[in-house]
Amino acid sequence: MRKTMKERHDPTASTLRRLRMSLGMTVQQVATEAEMTPSTVSRIETGAHGPSLQSARVLAAIYGITMDDFVTLSEAQRKIYKQSITPGA
Repeated sequence: MRKTMKERHDPTASTLRRLRMSLGMTVQQVATEAEMTPSTVSRIETGAHGPSLQSARVLAAIYGITMDDFVTLSEAQRKIYKQSITPGA
């Protein structure tokens, strides 16, 4: 399946994937704990689907971060990405 630009460069998605992997968890394990389908977790991690507020809360709890951390990490990743694609930044 060919990825869209959003899927390849969604900083929130890549942050969530890195958090999951740093805990040594599989998509299936997160899905089971979060009461989501593995497909939903995968789509959130690829940027094909953004997490709802409730999903973000559940994922933050699983990954051991606060919602503030979740938002801060996402904002920091977005800034880094924007700087990387903006000429002269």
